[in-house]
Amino acid sequence: MMMEEMGFADRNVHWRHGVPERASRFHILIIGAGVSGLCAALKLDQLGVPWTLVEKNPELRGTWYENTYPEAGVDTPNHFYSYSFAPNYGWTGYFSKSGEVLAYLRDIAKRHCILDRIRFNTEVRALTWDDLSRQWHIVIRTADGRQQSLEAQAVISAVGQLNRPKIPALRGMETFKGESDPNIGDSAPFCSRD
Repeated sequence: MMMEEMGFADRNVHWRHGVPERASRFHILIIGAGVSGLCAALKLDQLGVPWTLVEKNPELRGTWYENTYPEAGVDTPNHFYSYSFAPNYGWTGYFSKSGEVLAYLRDIAKRHCILDRIRFNTEVRALTWDDLSRQWHIVIRTADGRQQSLEAQAVISAVGQLNRPKIPALRGMETFKGESDPNIGDSAPFCSRD
């Protein structure tokens, strides 16, 4: 990684003997438009492999769409949240807030003409592998609530790991009448309530 960062090693993906003819017929479904899903789309574009990127949320944001709270940010140094092929030298601090990471991802997606090709508000409902046709049959729910079928020769799951809250089974929860939401939002005051 250090050699790549200093420009001594080329880690870009490319075909050894030109783009094979079959590459244009090998369609890949990418599930999730966070850091990993966006990177997969960028690299597949470089290889000339067609893809469909679906994201269940209405925008590019990754894990911070479901995990919002005051001062949300990274707990790992910023350079781990930027691609080696598109370094960000303008981070405002060593541990950025989620909005700054989002701005970086949006910039990358726009710069590489990916943003307008993402199917937002679209959720995968079923994946079934067909041995005979050697492809995945996929059922998605689109932004307008309709179900649609897709086929792909490969699927990349980039759904992340922190996007479904695990609510503990607490005694009395079913009768609790107060406010209860695992996501407090990034504008909620961070103080005790009366």
